[in-house]
Amino acid sequence: MNTRTIVRLFGLPVRLVKHQEAHIRALLAGRKLRQLPIHECESLTLVREALIETLDNFFSREERAYLNHIELRRSQLLRSKKWIDDVNYGYAKGRQRRSLDGAIRSTKKVADVCRDSSIPPFWGRMLFKLVRKLKPVSCVELGTCVGLSAAYQASALSLNGKGFLRTLEGSPEIAGIARTTCKSLNLDNVSISEGAFATTLLDVLNRSSPIDLFFNDGDHHHDAVMRIFEDSLSYLAPRGIIVCDDVSWSTEMRRAWIEIEEDHRISATLDLRRFGIALLGTGMKAEAIRLPL
Repeated sequence: MNTRTIVRLFGLPVRLVKHQEAHIRALLAGRKLRQLPIHECESLTLVREALIETLDNFFSREERAYLNHIELRRSQLLRSKKWIDDVNYGYAKGRQRRSLDGAIRSTKKVADVCRDSSIPPFWGRMLFKLVRKLKPVSCVELGTCVGLSAAYQASALSLNGKGFLRTLEGSPEIAGIARTTCKSLNLDNVSISEGAFATTLLDVLNRSSPIDLFFNDGDHHHDAVMRIFEDSLSYLAPRGIIVCDDVSWSTEMRRAWIEIEEDHRISATLDLRRFGIALLGTGMKAEAIRLPL
């Protein structure tokens, strides 16, 4: 729902809607979620509960303690004045040039990497709640960055009392920062693999199978997203869940997400504008749910 639609439906001033658009979207999404019937698929019901609790900012004292520690770590990274060598095997912007191994190498500030590439707090809390509700045993993440998204997942696994996360990062120096992030938060249920996904993913998939939760925030090319989707499917648990980040980030990502939505092996999908959540299963495909947060 865009700004013009919200103005027409609610008769609010355009300036107010633009200022409060994210809040209004959250309210409308929460209302729609509550109106959805309880689905026979338990996983979809648990995802629905996770989204409602995130939108309502409903977290226990213990959960808030973990989340506060993660945000303190984010603040430290955003204040960092350190420069690092970044190695990027994913999406190229503009005229960035790749080296012979397919990587784009550049020098960046840690603070800039954290600000530009890390998962925002709201979406991190949503990922946290998904793990809390679904209680996965085996999790895989593509795109560790500085470790904040991994920290949300691993913290939830710790609170659940079970589960392990394997996460992949292309840049060695950024992977080192992610290890420091997890160590500073006393998270020992995470392993980080360095290098191009083309050389690390298959081994991680083999060691993680059956995978209950697969979070893809890696290469943002259409073909790469679809290749990873195909490669990972046979390693997922029968009721496994795929979460794709940035599904509206580009036309390529949008096209890839629509193809995943329409895949006959997917039983239900939720499109949250940023996150795309796909549930595996058999039987009649459920209607795709769209909640543009």
